[in-house]
Amino acid sequence: MVNFEKMNSDSRETNAGLNYWNGKNVLVTGGAGFIGSWLSRMLCDMGAAVTILSEKNARESVLFHQYDLSRRTELVEGDIRSWQFVRDLAGTGSFDVLYHLAAQSQVTVAQEDPRGTFEVNIAGTWNLLEAFRQSSPTTAMVLASTVSVSGETTDGTFDETAPLAGAYPYETSKACAELIGRSYCRTYDMPVGTLRFSNLYGPGDMNFRRIIPGTVRNVLNHTKPQIRGNGKSVRDYLYVQDAVDALLLLGKFLLSGDVAGQMFQVSSMNYVSTLDLVKSILQLMQQSQLGYDITNGNSAEISQIKPSSEKIRDQLGWQPCFTLEQGLKETVDWYLKNGNQLVSGEQIK
Repeated sequence: MVNFEKMNSDSRETNAGLNYWNGKNVLVTGGAGFIGSWLSRMLCDMGAAVTILSEKNARESVLFHQYDLSRRTELVEGDIRSWQFVRDLAGTGSFDVLYHLAAQSQVTVAQEDPRGTFEVNIAGTWNLLEAFRQSSPTTAMVLASTVSVSGETTDGTFDETAPLAGAYPYETSKACAELIGRSYCRTYDMPVGTLRFSNLYGPGDMNFRRIIPGTVRNVLNHTKPQIRGNGKSVRDYLYVQDAVDALLLLGKFLLSGDVAGQMFQVSSMNYVSTLDLVKSILQLMQQSQLGYDITNGNSAEISQIKPSSEKIRDQLGWQPCFTLEQGLKETVDWYLKNGNQLVSGEQIK
């Protein structure tokens, strides 16, 4: 079972920089999504003026609705693949920080539609960088990436010095986006920084292809959770609030003129196999007797990903505030509260 490592729970205010964001103008692409809604809510809570860029159907987003973001933010709907749209957006206002979270982030979708994935993740990123280079080159830009860009190492462990080695469409698209961001920073002196996240989870994630919400939904439907691989894949799971803290912290450092061009891995460094994770969720929901099915599918999967987050801890002072046990409990409690709508497919309110 999972080894629930103790973590510091007293660093929330230090990580977030609670008084720093009052009056800042912030653009969040993908701001109606899972992590984008969490970030946008936190920024609003701290007094920032937040503009959310969403491709479509933002008001159907569960967290966008629950966090009252239609009232608290300015919503702009458009496609980051459209150069004209992105150029016009960059020229409309003076943003202190741009958080670029919009992406096609699903590995299986990337395998099925590599062209669409490359258009969103690569061309979309380039459009934003070029548009802001032309209109607002001093805007601090935080790019969200994935630890998967380092590919597979011998024992699964790696830090930021590992070369980019993505073998499959999703991580390849994110590696390209990172390189483009680095190029704009070095060539045009733009304050661009990158965060590589491990597997994110938490309340409000409605992408049931992911193992944690998918397992919880299976349990709510009284069906066996499905493990696509062999269950032995080892991953790091990062609670969404800890990820938001890292985003806020890097934005603050970039605004202060520090760490431009740098990349930081963000992980809890508490590694667990898929099978043990599923067993832990079943136990937490008191449904261990339900069991699980192992499909042995998804061959395009790295067996072990165990990223270090020592650099961001040492240089920026970030640290996770949630153990896996705490994060899973918060997550499961949210889904249990909204269980009837999840099972029926109704809009959660």
